Amino acid sequence: MAIKKEFLKVKVSQLIPYENNPRINEPAVADTMESIRQCENLDPIEVDENMVILSGHTRMLAMQRLGIAETEVDKYSGLTENQKKKYRILANKTQELAQWDFDKLKKELDGLDFDGFDIVEFYHKYSNGSGYLRLNRKIKEQYIHKMRDLCHELGLRFYVSDAHFKECCDSCCCCALPDDWEYSRGHFAAALQIAKKTGKVQWKDIEKDMYFLNFDYRKSEGFNTNSAENRAHFAGMTMKDYMRYLWNAPKRGQSPYRLFEKVLIPNGYDEEGNIVYYYNQSVTFQKQGEEKEFDLMRL
Repeated sequence: MAIKKEFLKVKVSQLIPYENNPRINEPAVADTMESIRQCENLDPIEVDENMVILSGHTRMLAMQRLGIAETEVDKYSGLTENQKKKYRILANKTQELAQWDFDKLKKELDGLDFDGFDIVEFYHKYSNGSGYLRLNRKIKEQYIHKMRDLCHELGLRFYVSDAHFKECCDSCCCCALPDDWEYSRGHFAAALQIAKKTGKVQWKDIEKDMYFLNFDYRKSEGFNTNSAENRAHFAGMTMKDYMRYLWNAPKRGQSPYRLFEKVLIPNGYDEEGNIVYYYNQSVTFQKQGEEKEFDLMRL
């Protein structure tokens, strides 16, 4: 039997939830309600010939709670029960495989007015793994600025784990220790601190502190080496070699240029062919050369 599709307008009360729906929709209902409130429901719910939902349970719940009486549906006839089951799973699961181009996303977010919708809370709820790194830099800036200023008012050193605002930290150590104390150096956060003080940074400025990275890249612990293909590609490299590779590959997501959201700008090469990075004042409120003096006795 050929599959037939009809576009209809029906009462929301006519929609029948699939009794064995494997998706837990409740956590997404409130945000779907907000999406409908701001943009209306632009995506028709998909149902079978008996008005049983194939895709759209969350939208149905959102419309019920918003008091929406009617909605548009795509009604499909001719699907086998096996096809219906497959589609319910695949329609939802395949969406999870898509990824974001965060540079383009940030451009889309710039200047948008979400009419009171708390987008920070939205990202807090749905940002897994990379966390707030996914959130537009401009949206976060006011919060980071206030936190830094408050720490300084209280005589505290400021540190933020967000790679977007690492330049605002008072040192490259997560404990914000004074520069003359012993702590982890020889990494990109240290390069950022050097550039903030002097205006630029070279590979050799951090390489001298990388004595602890002379081990096989593939044996690193607590570092995501990704796929077997990726490990094979960098086979034979030490972790230090891999860091140098990232230093000189500004298009890579873990390069200083991409990691710190263009606060470090590649501009020329040193005598050994390594990229020289310059501090980019235009994308951050943290002034180059601006440092806070602390009374260590209070710490």
